[in-house]
Amino acid sequence: IPAPKLKDIKFPKDPINLLSEILYFIKNLYQKAALVHGDLSEFNILYHNQKPVIIDISQGVTTHHPKAVILLERDIKNIFNYFETIGVEVPNREDFYYEVINLE
Repeated sequence: IPAPKLKDIKFPKDPINLLSEILYFIKNLYQKAALVHGDLSEFNILYHNQKPVIIDISQGVTTHHPKAVILLERDIKNIFNYFETIGVEVPNREDFYYEVINLE
């Protein structure tokens, strides 16, 4: 059975946990792999067994790329906007951004 894109799910079963897993992915991708997805949104996340599966990472850039900061900010904005749209309270964007780049 193919996994649907997150955008095609009316309301995920446990949206708070799903958001946490996606934020964990963003943070680890940046801090451990030194990468930014660059096009992360509900269009590039599959929903399989109530878990996020991130796709289209090939568009990612290293954290040293000149546009890495802009792309990271956009990834965060896209994810937060999606979850706000479905009624989930999200963390402060700026606080999360600084947590990702390790400037807490």
